[in-house]
Amino acid sequence: MKTVGLTMSMDAQNYYIRQRYIQYLTQFCSNVMPIILPITDSTDLIREYAREIDGLILTGGDDIDPELYGERKEKACGVVHRLRDEFEIALTRETVLAEKPVLGICRGMQVINVTLGGTLWQDIDVTNHADTSCSVTSHEVRLGGRLRDIIGLDSIRTNSYHHQSVKSLGMGLTAVAFSADGHIEAVWGKDYPFLCGVQWHPEMERDECSMKIIRAFGDAL
Repeated sequence: MKTVGLTMSMDAQNYYIRQRYIQYLTQFCSNVMPIILPITDSTDLIREYAREIDGLILTGGDDIDPELYGERKEKACGVVHRLRDEFEIALTRETVLAEKPVLGICRGMQVINVTLGGTLWQDIDVTNHADTSCSVTSHEVRLGGRLRDIIGLDSIRTNSYHHQSVKSLGMGLTAVAFSADGHIEAVWGKDYPFLCGVQWHPEMERDECSMKIIRAFGDAL
């Protein structure tokens, strides 16, 4: 059985993870055991996490501290948790060095990008970025590269809950999905077994396209 580490969100008093991430993994991937990874600042423990897991899922959550990608925090940037940011960046770095599969979801995609030296738009015009006429905020996303191969379509409709996005790509990453207004909606690690970040939340949809993404991750374990 393969073990998959999942990161946690935090607030002032708690660490927590939304149930839907675990259900998404276990519903569509067979022979996997989810492992919830508590946030820590211990370098030794982070390295041990990366050694023990077979793959990593970086979950959604609050904004990343802009200081970690060389910028000052703008007024529109939301709540940040520096401990979580530094933990996930270190964990992602160790997991990538070990060449184990990594899937980043929403914030998780941004963590991958920052880990590899990329930057973020601290706030985008959400009103123009997504179709708010739907009951669920959504938009069309054009696919390319390896992600298009996995899903088998040139475009899909995704949910859209983010107010930040990738500005400059991290080292070794390529953009494999775009919104109509040009924002990067997915990244892929070049010359890497499986390193993928998607800006939407496939775990909230559980449709065929979402299933194909997590199964591709599972196949890479």
